[in-house]
Amino acid sequence: MQAGPGRRPGLKAGGGDRQRGGARRRTRTAEPDGPEFRRSLKIAARRLGNSILLDVQGELDVATAPRLFEVAARLGPAADVLIVDLTELAFIDSSGLAALDRIHREVTRRMRILSGHGSDQLFAITNAGSWLPIATKVSARTG
Repeated sequence: MQAGPGRRPGLKAGGGDRQRGGARRRTRTAEPDGPEFRRSLKIAARRLGNSILLDVQGELDVATAPRLFEVAARLGPAADVLIVDLTELAFIDSSGLAALDRIHREVTRRMRILSGHGSDQLFAITNAGSWLPIATKVSARTG
């Protein structure tokens, strides 16, 4: 790779030596399977009658979305309704949205997504409510 404006030869994006205040420091690039990413998403599953509730907390992104799909694929078919509670989610990106869409298409059509502060903006921008079953917490748990 040739050095361009603002680049030094021999450095890769996302890692390497960085200049700060005249001193060199080594930066570390987190790997998608590394512990930094595993800690960024928590999924707790519990039964609510014949339904299964997945409480999702943390960040639902390119590194963690496959884990949500795996859990939903394992537990969803046994439920009358799969409820994915995102009310405690801090962040979601397009990969997280794609995982929710895939769960809805491939795992179960009997699904409710409870939106929260971390997901409201993405759902509004993408008009996700037009193709995903997004509900309020009260209506999804009662009916």
